[in-house]
Amino acid sequence: MKTKAAEVVYKLFMEEIKQVEERFDESSKIRPPMPYSHPHYGGLAIWVYSLIKRIDKAKLAIDGLYFIPEHKDHKEAIEKYTKLRLQLDLFITKTEFGQWLENVGQY
Repeated sequence: MKTKAAEVVYKLFMEEIKQVEERFDESSKIRPPMPYSHPHYGGLAIWVYSLIKRIDKAKLAIDGLYFIPEHKDHKEAIEKYTKLRLQLDLFITKTEFGQWLENVGQY
């Protein structure tokens, strides 16, 4: 029973990561949904931060499940989470912040 529960939990976690990754990748083609009151760079940062919070919430839920034994998918799921988390962080801190600084320097 524990093994089956672990499989379901990790499957759901991997699906959540995949959805966030696809949503983030779509943002390069289509502007992400945000209120008009948000400035371009700040709005993108807030939107990406919401994606970070989404995967962090799922990760915290898995960390809190003490009854699920160490599963074969655990390592892969954590690696994907870490990779995506880093990608999102770098997008905010390097890409968007750097572009914003360049634009501010022009004025």
